[in-house]
Amino acid sequence: FPDDSHYPFGLYQLAWSYYNMNDVPIALGYLRRHISYYKKKRDDSESRTLNASEGATLDHSMKDVVTFYFEGLLKKMPGYTVSEALPAFRAVEEGPYLGTMLVLFAKLMRTRELVDSLAEWAAIVLEREYKRPEAMDVVLVNVEALYLRRAWDKVVEAASGFRFLDQKSDGGMRKTENYGAAQKLILDVAGSMQKTI
Repeated sequence: FPDDSHYPFGLYQLAWSYYNMNDVPIALGYLRRHISYYKKKRDDSESRTLNASEGATLDHSMKDVVTFYFEGLLKKMPGYTVSEALPAFRAVEEGPYLGTMLVLFAKLMRTRELVDSLAEWAAIVLEREYKRPEAMDVVLVNVEALYLRRAWDKVVEAASGFRFLDQKSDGGMRKTENYGAAQKLILDVAGSMQKTI
């Protein structure tokens, strides 16, 4: 009963119930329906917005898509690979919030020390989503992960993503929020590498 006020709450609860039963595909299906419900509500409203509570609920559901997908990746479920993540996320969100999803996926890989998967993800984002300001944050997460592991042979290549983004944006990357953090990280990496020589 989509017109019932409890309908979106029920979808969200079903998503988490199936996730907790390790049925990621069904859980993601309920999340997609939950997200579609709020996007339709937003699009059908006169102001084309949601109230604060509904907007926050939509944001949480999109973050949960990343979390659920990541669980499928960890469990090596068919169809849950790094290379298939971007199309899966785009199927839910192609607008501005996709950038947040890209960074969250990178951070989840860093927390589990999936260094090779994170490098693959950073390459995908650089190739297909380099226009998003959050692309720099994905590169930042990748470089930080390699730096913390002292993987000097890989960190220089990963850090070249900053130069790539700077060139593609004609210097626009320098205006992004985390540009200072990227600069500091590059200097820290260079200083640490110099000490090992």
